[in-house]
Amino acid sequence: ERHSGSNHNYYREVVENEFLTGLISSLSSISATFTFVYLLYHAHAWSKKSELVGCSMIFTIGYSMAVIAASIQWTNIENYTVSLVLLCFSRLQIGVASALSMHAVPQYLSEVSPANIRGRVGSTIEVGIVCGVSLSMICGYFLSLVDMSSYMPLMSLAAVVSILQTALVVTLPDSPRHMFSHGWWSLAGIRPYSDTDILRSVQRLYPKATM
Repeated sequence: ERHSGSNHNYYREVVENEFLTGLISSLSSISATFTFVYLLYHAHAWSKKSELVGCSMIFTIGYSMAVIAASIQWTNIENYTVSLVLLCFSRLQIGVASALSMHAVPQYLSEVSPANIRGRVGSTIEVGIVCGVSLSMICGYFLSLVDMSSYMPLMSLAAVVSILQTALVVTLPDSPRHMFSHGWWSLAGIRPYSDTDILRSVQRLYPKATM
């Protein structure tokens, strides 16, 4: 009630509460851990493309919810509660999406990369992660010097990148390895991939490939 009528959103107030700060910070790691355990036993039959599409959509929803949560002004306990719930759900979704991406990206790249450059392509994952984390920390630091709400443009940018990522990954083909593994039969007797589908996927890597 002491904050009633203020222009502060809850992000500026929650830092005073060590429990909430720790909880919110750890939610993405907690959800990512449980997601990894689930993927360990259930993701073998999944197309890595479908995982990439799924994680991109979940990233978009998660970061959009985080932006909405941060934009709500904490003028009363109801707004505070809505902000807190939205942020917690957004952190959980970001953790799930992170686990999906870390599970799918290395496998997809290894499945679609020609053997002569497979190692170099795989190394780009670590390079991309390190560069992304470093760039976000640098941007966050300089933005924090200007305004305490510097997280807003960063989360908004993340939401935009997630939308762009979703639009791009849907254009990717399923990997030939997955299509060969799951394209010849199904329990229902229906082939999910035809010979033509598999050939087109192979030709993305080897344009001169024939049936």
